[in-house]
Amino acid sequence: MIDVAHGGEDRDDAEKKVLEGIEISLSGGHKGLKVIHGRGSGSGHTSILRNYIVGLLKNEAKRLNARLVKDKGNPGAHILYFN
Repeated sequence: MIDVAHGGEDRDDAEKKVLEGIEISLSGGHKGLKVIHGRGSGSGHTSILRNYIVGLLKNEAKRLNARLVKDKGNPGAHILYFN
C-alpha cells in the first residue's frame, strides 16, 4: 500500500512513491498495489493530486497490462491489480 494523500507530497514526490511502489510490488510477486490518493472533492491540492495520480495509474495499468479499480471501501483509493 502506498499513501500519497496524507504526507503533504507534491506531484513529483507522489509520482515517485507510486512508481517505486509498483516496482517493489512487481519484483516481490504481489498481486496488486493499493494507492491512497485522497478523495479530492474540492478544487485544492488533494483534488489536483488525485486527478494526476489516477491518470498515472491508468497509464501504468495500460503499460503493464494490469487492471485498475476503485477501492470499494475507500473512495480516496484505487487498486492496481497485476495480471
